[in-house]
Amino acid sequence: MTNGKKFILLYVVSADGYCDACTDLYPEFITVASLFAREKNIFFGKVSDSKLIDMLDIKEFPSVVYYEHGSASHQPLLGDISIDNLVSTVKKGMRGDFSDIQIKYTVPLTDSTFEECIANPRQHAFIIVYDKDSASTAEAELKLFEDLAMTFKHDEELLIGSINATKEIKLAGDFAVKRYPAFYWYGKGDKSIRKRYGGRMDIDELLAFVNDQTNLDRKLGGELMESAGRVPELDTLVAMYIDDIMEGVELEAAIADAKEYAKNAKINRKYAPYYVTLLKKINDAGKVEVIDEERDHQVKLLTIGELTPKQKDDLMRKRNILHRFVDEMAMRLIDGDRETVRVVRGNKQNKAKKSDHVQHDDLHQEL
Repeated sequence: MTNGKKFILLYVVSADGYCDACTDLYPEFITVASLFAREKNIFFGKVSDSKLIDMLDIKEFPSVVYYEHGSASHQPLLGDISIDNLVSTVKKGMRGDFSDIQIKYTVPLTDSTFEECIANPRQHAFIIVYDKDSASTAEAELKLFEDLAMTFKHDEELLIGSINATKEIKLAGDFAVKRYPAFYWYGKGDKSIRKRYGGRMDIDELLAFVNDQTNLDRKLGGELMESAGRVPELDTLVAMYIDDIMEGVELEAAIADAKEYAKNAKINRKYAPYYVTLLKKINDAGKVEVIDEERDHQVKLLTIGELTPKQKDDLMRKRNILHRFVDEMAMRLIDGDRETVRVVRGNKQNKAKKSDHVQHDDLHQEL
């Protein structure tokens, strides 16, 4: 199986082709393969043959397995299928000096990989096209795209890619670029539609553009914003039902409305059902205190350090939703206190008109 290679890394996909995650994560594998392209003793391959899949005893897709030098048996990749994890696995397996290998997160697109990567309807794509003559002048722009790719490296629904027009002549010809570098945006869905980006080439501008187009809501470097994961319509619903939520009863209408919004959510659809989950937990328990229990559970998961980076991001987005509930409750309590003060002041004024003497016991009773 090793065929003279010291290290073999295989990306295993479903034989029937029905595997969205296989397509979503494949660009990560392509990127890592390009980083080690000059290493003759390392082989990267994609497996979709049913017999080979059975031989490898793979049950979940996609999977990554690897063979170390001299080994007849494979080992599974542990953790995320991510550029960082794949590179780390190769380096550990080869036990060599790879200090000259600089990790990059921008996907190098070629004639053979472009269609498979870009055609994915579940992904946005942002691409820079440059040629040999513009490589030096495009250095700053390539660095900006690499910063973007690093920032969104854990987001499978966004591909940041590059095309070297000097090497990929046929592929670059499809873009009919008159002046390099050029920048193109593909939204989710129909990939026959692409738009040329003409905004300012500034990292803050690019980051704002990508966040606006994708609702991934990240800060430069990868930290998630407080809005990440949240659905505006469901945030509004929480505010509308906050009194019932705080009572912890009769949330059937809120749950029904939340399910409808979740089903039709246009952004963060993956996390929309979590609003429904929280409402159900409160309703079933008959008390809003289950929010505290949920929050404690999330904090515990985040502090024990056993989550992969992508799992941590997933939990952080759910935590943002949970915080929305907490914030709405806090605002409702503040508004309630203000209303109480207004009522008390009004009662004081009315009683002062009836009598110049206000009994302390009466005031305490009003409070």
